[in-house]
Amino acid sequence: MTNQTIENTRRFYFSLVYFGLALSIPFLGRLAFLFTRHADLGGIDILELLVIGTRLDAVVAGATTVPVVLAALILPVRRWAVHALTWLGTLGLAFLVSSELGGWFFFSYFDFRPNYLVLEHGADPEVVYTMASAYPWVRVLLAVLIFGFISHRILARSLRVTSPKKLFDRLATAGLLVLACVCIRGTFDHRALNPSFATFSPNRLANEIAGNGVLNVAYELLQQRKENYVRVRDVAGRMNLSDAFSFARARLESTGEFIENTTNPLLRRVERGPQKNLNVVVVVMEGFTARLAGAWGGELSLTPSCDRWAAGGLIFENCFATGERTVQGLEAVLSSYPPLPGMSVVRRPQTRGGDFATLASTLKGRGYDTVFYYGGQGIFDHMKGFFLANGYDRFIEEADYDDVTYQSSWGVCDEDVFRRLDRDLMSHHEQGKPLFATFLTVSFHSPFTYPGGKSPEIPPGTKPPAGFKAEELNNFLYADWAVGDFLDKASTRPYFSNTIFVFVGDHGIHLRGNALVPLDQYRVVSFMLGPGIKPGRMNQAISQMDIAPTVLGLLGGKWTTPFFGRDILSQTTQPARALMIYNKRRYGMVEGNDFAIRSEKGPLAFHIVDTFRLEPAEMTPRHTRILNEGLGTLHAADELLHKRGYRDSD
Repeated sequence: MTNQTIENTRRFYFSLVYFGLALSIPFLGRLAFLFTRHADLGGIDILELLVIGTRLDAVVAGATTVPVVLAALILPVRRWAVHALTWLGTLGLAFLVSSELGGWFFFSYFDFRPNYLVLEHGADPEVVYTMASAYPWVRVLLAVLIFGFISHRILARSLRVTSPKKLFDRLATAGLLVLACVCIRGTFDHRALNPSFATFSPNRLANEIAGNGVLNVAYELLQQRKENYVRVRDVAGRMNLSDAFSFARARLESTGEFIENTTNPLLRRVERGPQKNLNVVVVVMEGFTARLAGAWGGELSLTPSCDRWAAGGLIFENCFATGERTVQGLEAVLSSYPPLPGMSVVRRPQTRGGDFATLASTLKGRGYDTVFYYGGQGIFDHMKGFFLANGYDRFIEEADYDDVTYQSSWGVCDEDVFRRLDRDLMSHHEQGKPLFATFLTVSFHSPFTYPGGKSPEIPPGTKPPAGFKAEELNNFLYADWAVGDFLDKASTRPYFSNTIFVFVGDHGIHLRGNALVPLDQYRVVSFMLGPGIKPGRMNQAISQMDIAPTVLGLLGGKWTTPFFGRDILSQTTQPARALMIYNKRRYGMVEGNDFAIRSEKGPLAFHIVDTFRLEPAEMTPRHTRILNEGLGTLHAADELLHKRGYRDSD
């Protein structure tokens, strides 16, 4: 190459060729998957799969293109720099090819794209040796070398031009750099793409083919570095696994007949009389704290609609959330699963492949249509990926509503989603098919905007409780009004007498004070109404984890379950219990009037007096048992998650 051709090096064309090749490699790999596994993809929209996959591929292609483009812009126009740039591009493409080929054989072994298992098995020398023996590394290496040679020639030729316009060349290259950065984010929405975007259908294999293995592994590595996947033993101390399962079984006595010799020692067989295929609607209400609810003895009474309707159903006066975030409430209500330290199982990689027990998976086995409704974007907190993989047929999100009257930064307002839910319930009633619907509301969320002129407003001069702002209170009133408006209309529909309605808050808000675990602030609004539910009030402490088993008890029939909660309407000798996590590391356990805490400083004991005020107490054998059973439950749940054993069948 002469000095003249070096001076005429076209950075933009080189960068564009690299980006195109970086996108083409995973696309061709996906086409190969489609060709070889097409028999497993019946009914799947292949075009949608390819579009989703290409968007995820663009995230990886953009990430590898950025350093190449930066080098093209920064390196001087010298012979060594041209060679360095060519080799940089070649190595980037060789990495993508080797990842795609390695991912192909990984898929043939696990039936998954490369994922968190790469990181787990990569730390085990025996597994690495086994995989090294099983993989055709020689063929992979040979293929990479051949492609590397070809790509090196292509990239080198792309740098040779005759008369480029230097200013245009640099501006175009800078524009490609901006495009690559946009690709890394993957969207112009306010939430960047993540691996859960690949979950677009209940067909697990289709979701895997749509995914990108490099992105999966990179994302999980980042989450591990953030310590989002903390193990229970790292927070609550170690416990022998056999002891942990024994303590957990003691906590679950009388919740069913344990099935022996199964991979999950907590799997039970339950029978509750004749089976009733009633519709089930579970509404998980954002931020619906009991602190603002009249029928629940709140500091303010801002729930006139819920109070009115709950009076005709069963009110759970003391229902405790398991955590501080929405996804923790979702895992508790819908999977009857306890709160692990760090990240909720809704966001954990072990649950994305399916077979994680949910209320939807049980009801789906009974012939129910299962639908999740959310006014926002399903990519948030990996919700769409989790629920479609684990029992839900459809996930209705922000872009799926065609009759929107109001939309905030968090999504479509509650009344619009309720209207869609009412329409779908009518349709299923006409078809004679039961529906299990879950709705996560969004209206009570900062920045606390809502449709005006429909709901009541707080009287002037009302003093907000500690931690609240005035604008939150009116927003809370709107969210309550939307519930009442829905139930008022539903009560006139033919499906109403054939439907169980459950309303439960996802978590408390503004958790504060000097208590190690602010027990009273974990109370959330919770009530249910429908056939077979006698109006009344239950004042014993219950957990969000008890919702799903109680719904199944109302529906009757026979089923197997690993759920950690209990049917609170069934006869039992077991005392009422609740389990919660605070600040991601501190656990509180309620049983009757006793409260035990596993803190960073060790175990602590309290008595509950008045309205959940805590008085320090001596650590008694009863408190020790409460701690052991609670911690055993957590250790057992942690083990079942990592062994992929939390299933509703063996």
